[in-house]
Amino acid sequence: MIKEVQGDLLKANSGIICHQVNCKGVMGAGVAKQIKDSLLCGEDFARYQRLCKARGSDNLGEIFFCREKNGTRFIANLFGEDIPTGTGIDTDYDALEKCLRKVRDTASELKCTVAIPGYIGCGLAGGDWNHVYHDIIIPVFRDSEVELTIVYWEGLEKASLHVGNEQEKALYAVSVEEILKRTVIVEAESFDGALERVTAAVSRDELLLECDDFDCRRIGPSPYFPYGKVPEGTDVSFYCHL
Repeated sequence: MIKEVQGDLLKANSGIICHQVNCKGVMGAGVAKQIKDSLLCGEDFARYQRLCKARGSDNLGEIFFCREKNGTRFIANLFGEDIPTGTGIDTDYDALEKCLRKVRDTASELKCTVAIPGYIGCGLAGGDWNHVYHDIIIPVFRDSEVELTIVYWEGLEKASLHVGNEQEKALYAVSVEEILKRTVIVEAESFDGALERVTAAVSRDELLLECDDFDCRRIGPSPYFPYGKVPEGTDVSFYCHL
């Protein structure tokens, strides 16, 4: 059974909280950083780093389970990424699928539920959410007795990716925390990818974000920006969604 909700993954009422980690011992951004800061004790993070140092990429497809600090839930650190380059696709789809199958089987044995973040492996790790969702998550959990909850952060709408003619409108959801420090909805027409110039209106304040050679993939889930530069003059409006 698969449920999709908006909320806070860190507060999910599930027995196992999952997130993707790399094999380099770094949880410096995104969901991983939030989990490290809020749910992992120092010793468990040190154990994760020791695993990375000892096994490196041999960890791919494996899981480091630990208990949350001051709680009873399990944290499943899924080794679905080797080197966190921040460019291109860092997610190893086969490894992520292996991890999710192991989580499912473990949850079945423990008779508990599972929660994962929406767009797992598709933020800074650059995976394709359409592929992860339809070709990995659905087949792994669809017919399982294990209840999976996909948690999309509050204020971040589930994005549907429409790739078609250049005049087709698409709705994209992207966290631009590193730049705007808040969540926004991006509505674009003739949107092909990395922007050379962006103008943003945020909340009640007008904020101009004008950057030469600005690449959206540096601040958001790259599957929503899969192509090259947008034509000069393309209208891109950012709407704050607090």
